Amino acid sequence: MVTGKFVLLSAALSTVLFNTSALATFPGQNGKIVFQSDRSGSWQLYTIDPDGGNLLQVTQMAPTDQDLWVPSFSPDGKQIAFCYGTGGVSEIYVINADGTGLKQLTHNGLFACSARWSPDGQHITFSQTFPSTGEPVIKIMRSDGSGDETTLTTGEWVFWNSPGPAVFTPNGRELVFASVFGGFVCAAWIMNRDGTNKRRLTDAPLEAYPFDVSPDGTRILFINHGNLPLTNSAFVMDLNGSHIRALTHLDNVHEAAWSFSPDGRKLLLVSDRLNAPFVFHLFTMNPDGSDLKKIAPGPSCPADPNGNCGTAAWGPKPAH
Repeated sequence: MVTGKFVLLSAALSTVLFNTSALATFPGQNGKIVFQSDRSGSWQLYTIDPDGGNLLQVTQMAPTDQDLWVPSFSPDGKQIAFCYGTGGVSEIYVINADGTGLKQLTHNGLFACSARWSPDGQHITFSQTFPSTGEPVIKIMRSDGSGDETTLTTGEWVFWNSPGPAVFTPNGRELVFASVFGGFVCAAWIMNRDGTNKRRLTDAPLEAYPFDVSPDGTRILFINHGNLPLTNSAFVMDLNGSHIRALTHLDNVHEAAWSFSPDGRKLLLVSDRLNAPFVFHLFTMNPDGSDLKKIAPGPSCPADPNGNCGTAAWGPKPAH
Protein backbone atom coordinates (compact mmCIF):
# COMPACT_ATOMS: atom_id res chain seq x y z
CA MET A 1 0.00 0.00 0.00
CA VAL A 2 2.53 2.33 1.03
CA THR A 3 4.94 1.80 -1.61
CA GLY A 4 2.78 1.68 -4.54
CA LYS A 5 0.48 3.79 -2.82
CA PHE A 6 2.87 6.56 -2.84
CA VAL A 7 3.61 5.89 -6.33
CA LEU A 8 0.07 6.43 -7.17
CA LEU A 9 -0.18 9.34 -4.97
CA SER A 10 2.57 10.98 -6.68
CA ALA A 11 1.82 9.58 -9.95
CA ALA A 12 -1.74 9.86 -9.23
CA LEU A 13 -1.74 13.38 -8.36
CA SER A 14 0.68 14.10 -10.93
CA THR A 15 -1.28 12.19 -13.23
CA VAL A 16 -4.28 12.73 -11.44
CA LEU A 17 -2.65 11.82 -7.15
CA PHE A 18 -1.83 9.61 -4.21
CA ASN A 19 0.74 11.19 -2.58
CA THR A 20 -0.89 11.76 0.58
CA SER A 21 1.47 13.00 2.89
CA ALA A 22 0.89 13.28 6.44
CA LEU A 23 -1.50 14.36 9.00
CA ALA A 24 -0.48 15.66 12.29
CA THR A 25 -2.16 13.75 15.05
CA PHE A 26 -3.61 16.16 17.58
CA PRO A 27 -2.88 15.69 21.29
CA GLY A 28 -5.64 14.30 23.50
CA GLN A 29 -7.30 11.09 24.59
CA ASN A 30 -7.38 8.33 21.99
CA GLY A 31 -10.56 8.36 19.94
CA LYS A 32 -11.77 6.63 16.79
CA ILE A 33 -9.77 5.39 13.83
CA VAL A 34 -11.11 6.26 10.36
CA PHE A 35 -10.31 4.24 7.25
CA GLN A 36 -11.70 3.55 3.80
CA SER A 37 -13.06 0.21 2.68
CA ASP A 38 -15.12 -1.38 -0.07
CA ARG A 39 -16.71 -3.92 2.28
CA SER A 40 -20.20 -2.63 1.44
CA GLY A 41 -19.63 -3.08 -2.29
CA SER A 42 -18.46 0.50 -2.88
CA TRP A 43 -15.76 2.69 -1.39
CA GLN A 44 -16.86 4.42 1.82
CA LEU A 45 -15.35 5.72 5.08
CA TYR A 46 -15.69 3.81 8.34
CA THR A 47 -14.70 4.47 11.93
CA ILE A 48 -13.71 1.89 14.50
CA ASP A 49 -12.51 1.87 18.11
CA PRO A 50 -8.79 1.18 18.69
CA ASP A 51 -9.70 -2.25 20.09
CA GLY A 52 -11.61 -3.18 16.94
CA GLY A 53 -15.12 -2.56 18.26
CA ASN A 54 -18.00 -0.32 17.19
CA LEU A 55 -17.51 -0.34 13.43
CA LEU A 56 -19.57 2.46 11.83
CA GLN A 57 -20.03 3.37 8.17
CA VAL A 58 -19.69 7.16 8.08
CA THR A 59 -20.26 8.06 4.43
CA GLN A 60 -22.99 7.16 1.97
CA MET A 61 -21.35 8.50 -1.18
CA ALA A 62 -22.32 7.39 -4.67
CA PRO A 63 -20.17 4.52 -5.98
CA THR A 64 -16.86 5.64 -7.46
CA ASP A 65 -13.80 4.10 -9.04
CA GLN A 66 -11.58 6.38 -6.96
CA ASP A 67 -10.03 4.44 -4.10
CA LEU A 68 -7.98 7.32 -2.68
CA TRP A 69 -9.83 9.18 0.11
CA VAL A 70 -7.08 10.00 2.66
CA PRO A 71 -9.31 10.87 5.65
CA SER A 72 -8.18 12.96 8.62
CA PHE A 73 -9.82 14.00 11.88
CA SER A 74 -10.29 17.59 13.01
CA PRO A 75 -8.46 18.64 16.21
CA ASP A 76 -11.65 18.22 18.28
CA GLY A 77 -12.35 14.75 16.84
CA LYS A 78 -15.80 15.79 15.62
CA GLN A 79 -15.23 16.08 11.86
CA ILE A 80 -13.44 14.16 9.14
CA ALA A 81 -11.93 15.72 6.02
CA PHE A 82 -11.48 13.53 2.94
CA CYS A 83 -11.30 13.61 -0.84
CA TYR A 84 -13.86 12.09 -3.18
CA GLY A 85 -14.52 12.12 -6.89
CA THR A 86 -14.48 10.13 -10.09
CA GLY A 87 -13.10 10.26 -13.60
CA GLY A 88 -9.88 12.02 -12.63
CA VAL A 89 -11.60 14.81 -10.67
CA SER A 90 -11.51 14.90 -6.88
CA GLU A 91 -12.69 17.51 -4.36
CA ILE A 92 -12.22 18.05 -0.63
CA TYR A 93 -15.18 17.30 1.67
CA VAL A 94 -15.84 17.37 5.41
CA ILE A 95 -18.38 15.31 7.33
CA ASN A 96 -19.27 14.94 10.99
CA ALA A 97 -17.87 11.78 12.56
CA ASP A 98 -21.42 10.47 13.03
CA GLY A 99 -22.10 10.71 9.29
CA THR A 100 -24.14 13.92 9.30
CA GLY A 101 -23.31 17.36 7.89
CA LEU A 102 -21.59 16.42 4.64
CA LYS A 103 -20.13 19.53 2.94
CA GLN A 104 -18.05 19.98 -0.21
CA LEU A 105 -15.26 22.53 0.34
CA THR A 106 -13.52 22.75 -3.06
CA HIS A 107 -15.18 23.14 -6.45
CA ASN A 108 -12.20 23.42 -8.80
CA GLY A 109 -12.80 20.47 -11.11
CA LEU A 110 -9.21 19.29 -10.63
CA PHE A 111 -7.65 16.54 -8.50
CA ALA A 112 -7.56 17.65 -4.86
CA CYS A 113 -6.75 15.25 -2.01
CA SER A 114 -4.72 14.69 1.19
CA ALA A 115 -6.52 17.21 3.40
CA ARG A 116 -4.98 17.97 6.80
CA TRP A 117 -6.25 20.29 9.56
CA SER A 118 -4.37 23.05 11.34
CA PRO A 119 -4.09 22.60 15.14
CA ASP A 120 -6.65 25.36 15.76
CA GLY A 121 -9.09 23.79 13.30
CA GLN A 122 -9.35 26.99 11.28
CA HIS A 123 -7.49 25.88 8.14
CA ILE A 124 -6.99 22.80 5.96
CA THR A 125 -4.01 22.05 3.74
CA PHE A 126 -4.41 19.85 0.69
CA SER A 127 -2.67 18.81 -2.51
CA GLN A 128 -4.14 19.75 -5.89
CA THR A 129 -3.00 19.58 -9.49
CA PHE A 130 -1.78 22.92 -10.83
CA PRO A 131 -3.73 23.68 -14.04
CA SER A 132 -0.85 24.88 -16.21
CA THR A 133 1.66 22.16 -15.26
CA GLY A 134 -0.43 19.18 -14.14
CA GLU A 135 1.87 18.86 -11.11
CA PRO A 136 0.47 18.61 -7.56
CA VAL A 137 1.02 21.69 -5.38
CA ILE A 138 0.23 22.32 -1.72
CA LYS A 139 -2.61 24.69 -0.95
CA ILE A 140 -4.31 25.99 2.18
CA MET A 141 -7.86 27.21 2.78
CA ARG A 142 -10.24 27.97 5.62
CA SER A 143 -11.76 24.80 7.05
CA ASP A 144 -15.29 25.98 6.25
CA GLY A 145 -14.38 26.47 2.59
CA SER A 146 -14.87 30.24 2.66
CA GLY A 147 -12.41 32.78 1.29
CA ASP A 148 -9.59 32.23 -1.15
CA GLU A 149 -7.29 29.22 -1.47
CA THR A 150 -3.57 30.00 -1.22
CA THR A 151 -0.86 28.01 -2.99
CA LEU A 152 2.15 27.40 -0.71
CA THR A 153 4.46 25.75 -3.26
CA THR A 154 4.72 28.52 -5.84
CA GLY A 155 7.33 29.63 -8.38
CA GLU A 156 9.65 26.85 -9.49
CA TRP A 157 7.96 24.54 -6.97
CA VAL A 158 4.93 24.15 -9.24
CA PHE A 159 7.16 21.98 -11.46
CA TRP A 160 8.42 19.75 -8.63
CA ASN A 161 5.37 17.85 -7.51
CA SER A 162 4.42 17.98 -3.86
CA PRO A 163 1.66 15.41 -3.73
CA GLY A 164 0.82 15.95 -0.10
CA PRO A 165 -0.33 15.82 2.48
CA ALA A 166 1.28 18.77 4.20
CA VAL A 167 1.12 18.02 7.91
CA PHE A 168 1.13 20.75 10.53
CA THR A 169 3.46 20.57 13.48
CA PRO A 170 1.40 20.74 16.70
CA ASN A 171 2.39 24.37 17.30
CA GLY A 172 0.92 25.27 13.91
CA ARG A 173 4.08 27.03 12.72
CA GLU A 174 5.46 24.53 10.19
CA LEU A 175 4.36 21.95 7.64
CA VAL A 176 6.03 18.62 6.85
CA PHE A 177 5.52 17.38 3.30
CA ALA A 178 6.88 15.25 0.45
CA SER A 179 8.34 16.56 -2.78
CA VAL A 180 10.52 15.55 -5.73
CA PHE A 181 12.11 19.01 -5.77
CA GLY A 182 15.74 18.96 -6.88
CA GLY A 183 15.31 15.83 -8.96
CA PHE A 184 14.85 13.43 -6.03
CA VAL A 185 12.48 10.47 -6.44
CA CYS A 186 10.94 11.63 -3.17
CA ALA A 187 12.14 13.33 0.00
CA ALA A 188 10.70 14.72 3.23
CA TRP A 189 10.71 18.50 3.58
CA ILE A 190 9.61 21.08 6.14
CA MET A 191 8.55 24.70 5.61
CA ASN A 192 6.92 27.57 7.45
CA ARG A 193 3.12 27.54 7.33
CA ASP A 194 3.18 30.41 4.83
CA GLY A 195 5.35 28.39 2.42
CA THR A 196 8.65 30.12 3.20
CA ASN A 197 11.94 28.63 4.43
CA LYS A 198 11.69 25.18 2.80
CA ARG A 199 14.31 22.72 4.06
CA ARG A 200 14.93 19.15 2.92
CA LEU A 201 15.08 16.66 5.82
CA THR A 202 16.09 13.37 4.16
CA ASP A 203 18.77 12.25 1.73
CA ALA A 204 18.12 10.70 -1.68
CA PRO A 205 18.64 6.98 -0.89
CA LEU A 206 15.71 6.83 1.57
CA GLU A 207 13.13 8.12 -0.93
CA ALA A 208 11.19 9.23 2.14
CA TYR A 209 7.48 9.97 2.14
CA PRO A 210 6.18 11.53 5.40
CA PHE A 211 2.77 10.78 6.93
CA ASP A 212 2.47 12.31 10.37
CA VAL A 213 4.02 14.41 13.10
CA SER A 214 3.85 13.21 16.71
CA PRO A 215 1.52 15.00 19.15
CA ASP A 216 4.51 16.39 21.04
CA GLY A 217 6.03 17.74 17.82
CA THR A 218 9.32 15.86 18.10
CA ARG A 219 9.02 13.02 15.54
CA ILE A 220 7.95 12.39 11.96
CA LEU A 221 6.51 9.12 10.63
CA PHE A 222 7.44 8.22 7.07
CA ILE A 223 7.97 5.35 4.65
CA ASN A 224 10.85 4.59 2.33
CA HIS A 225 10.58 4.14 -1.45
CA GLY A 226 7.89 6.78 -1.80
CA ASN A 227 6.66 7.23 -5.39
CA LEU A 228 8.19 3.93 -6.48
CA PRO A 229 6.59 0.52 -7.22
CA LEU A 230 8.61 -1.10 -4.44
CA THR A 231 7.78 -2.56 -1.07
CA ASN A 232 7.95 -0.23 1.94
CA SER A 233 8.81 -0.10 5.59
CA ALA A 234 7.77 2.35 8.28
CA PHE A 235 10.32 4.74 9.79
CA VAL A 236 10.47 7.50 12.37
CA MET A 237 12.90 10.42 12.67
CA ASP A 238 13.31 13.57 14.71
CA LEU A 239 11.68 16.75 13.44
CA ASN A 240 15.01 18.01 12.07
CA GLY A 241 15.59 14.80 10.07
CA SER A 242 18.07 13.22 12.49
CA HIS A 243 17.97 9.90 14.36
CA ILE A 244 16.23 7.89 11.63
CA ARG A 245 14.98 4.51 12.90
CA ALA A 246 13.22 1.70 11.03
CA LEU A 247 10.07 0.46 12.79
CA THR A 248 9.30 -2.47 10.49
CA HIS A 249 11.77 -4.71 8.67
CA LEU A 250 9.86 -7.33 6.64
CA ASP A 251 10.76 -8.08 3.05
CA ASN A 252 8.15 -8.02 0.28
CA VAL A 253 5.62 -6.13 2.38
CA HIS A 254 3.75 -2.88 1.76
CA GLU A 255 2.99 -0.99 4.93
CA ALA A 256 2.91 2.43 6.48
CA ALA A 257 2.47 3.82 9.96
CA TRP A 258 -0.21 6.36 9.07
CA SER A 259 -0.46 8.21 12.35
CA PHE A 260 0.43 8.46 15.99
CA SER A 261 -2.32 7.94 18.52
CA PRO A 262 -3.43 11.23 20.11
CA ASP A 263 -1.73 10.27 23.39
CA GLY A 264 1.49 9.49 21.49
CA ARG A 265 1.78 5.98 22.92
CA LYS A 266 0.75 3.98 19.84
CA LEU A 267 0.99 4.04 16.05
CA LEU A 268 -1.61 3.11 13.44
CA LEU A 269 -0.17 0.70 10.86
CA VAL A 270 -1.74 -0.46 7.60
CA SER A 271 0.00 -3.53 6.19
CA ASP A 272 -0.39 -6.47 3.81
CA ARG A 273 2.03 -8.61 5.84
CA LEU A 274 -0.68 -11.24 6.48
CA ASN A 275 -2.06 -11.45 2.96
CA ALA A 276 -1.39 -11.18 -0.73
CA PRO A 277 0.08 -7.87 -1.91
CA PHE A 278 -2.24 -4.89 -1.40
CA VAL A 279 -4.72 -6.79 0.77
CA PHE A 280 -4.42 -4.80 3.98
CA HIS A 281 -5.22 -5.01 7.67
CA LEU A 282 -5.24 -2.33 10.35
CA PHE A 283 -2.83 -2.72 13.25
CA THR A 284 -1.74 -0.77 16.29
CA MET A 285 1.79 -0.94 17.66
CA ASN A 286 4.14 0.82 20.04
CA PRO A 287 6.23 3.75 18.72
CA ASP A 288 9.29 1.49 18.75
CA GLY A 289 7.59 -1.07 16.51
CA SER A 290 6.77 -3.60 19.25
CA ASP A 291 3.41 -5.00 20.46
CA LEU A 292 1.78 -5.28 17.04
CA LYS A 293 -1.97 -5.98 17.30
CA LYS A 294 -4.43 -6.50 14.45
CA ILE A 295 -7.66 -4.57 15.05
CA ALA A 296 -9.59 -4.99 11.79
CA PRO A 297 -9.39 -6.21 8.21
CA GLY A 298 -8.79 -3.31 5.93
CA PRO A 299 -9.45 -3.01 2.20
CA SER A 300 -8.10 -4.94 -0.72
CA CYS A 301 -6.98 -3.12 -3.83
CA PRO A 302 -7.53 -5.55 -6.70
CA ALA A 303 -8.11 -2.75 -9.20
CA ASP A 304 -5.23 -0.64 -7.96
CA PRO A 305 -1.83 -2.34 -7.96
CA ASN A 306 -0.44 0.72 -6.19
CA GLY A 307 -2.44 0.05 -3.05
CA ASN A 308 -3.69 3.59 -2.62
CA CYS A 309 -6.87 2.38 -1.03
CA GLY A 310 -5.18 1.73 2.32
CA THR A 311 -5.50 5.17 3.91
CA ALA A 312 -6.40 5.68 7.58
CA ALA A 313 -6.06 8.13 10.49
CA TRP A 314 -6.39 8.16 14.29
CA GLY A 315 -8.42 10.94 15.87
CA PRO A 316 -8.77 12.42 19.37
CA LYS A 317 -11.75 11.63 21.56
CA PRO A 318 -14.28 14.50 21.42
CA ALA A 319 -14.63 16.43 24.65
CA HIS A 320 -18.44 16.30 24.46
